[in-house]
Amino acid sequence: MLQHDSTRPHIARICTQFLEAENIPVLAWPADSPDMSPIEHVWEALERRIRQDVPVPSNIQQLRMAIEEERTNIPQATIVNLINSLHEDELNCMRQMVARFIMDEYCVNIHAV
Repeated sequence: MLQHDSTRPHIARICTQFLEAENIPVLAWPADSPDMSPIEHVWEALERRIRQDVPVPSNIQQLRMAIEEERTNIPQATIVNLINSLHEDELNCMRQMVARFIMDEYCVNIHAV
């Protein structure tokens, strides 16, 4: 299952066709909803860590290496804290969307039998 924020680049025809061709189910998600996506908070933490590097990466190869290095250095506790910092209403909304997705997949699979 893939979760993305339904912004234009993610729902472009070529992306949608690829996901369908690979049979990758996509969880419906509101567009531009970074507050509800824990990975966005992890990316922000990663960006802050990389910006503290001296010298700051100056090309794609250096940036790729910095991302890999810092990604492995983010403590698991930091990631857990970012997830736990989501508000209860955001968590409830996420639970409802996941439940709706599971029910939709279940109904599709029953009708296919």
